[in-house]
Amino acid sequence: MVRTTARLIKRPEIPADDRRPAAHDTPPWLSELNAELIACTRCPRLVEYRARIAREKRRAYLDCEYWGKPVPGFGDPNARVLILGLAPGAHGSNRTGRPFTGDASGKFMYQI
Repeated sequence: MVRTTARLIKRPEIPADDRRPAAHDTPPWLSELNAELIACTRCPRLVEYRARIAREKRRAYLDCEYWGKPVPGFGDPNARVLILGLAPGAHGSNRTGRPFTGDASGKFMYQI
């Protein structure tokens, strides 16, 4: 079920295997795009911010190795909906390399 502001909408059940393609199903063009995205340094302020957060870790994550790079997407490349995040969350995506991780948006997003 999905909660909207007014009511609950019952979604059809989708078998777990059909929700998103496995990593090996990623088409070559998308793998190339993700590699290019991960290496991107076009926004100097964002590059510095990610690097600083990866160096100056929160106490809770002192033992973690931070990703500290742009975060590639995942999912079905033929999906009809694209959800785009503004920037990696400081101690979420910037730490894990996984979009929408470590905050309330991730708790909501990964339930869908």
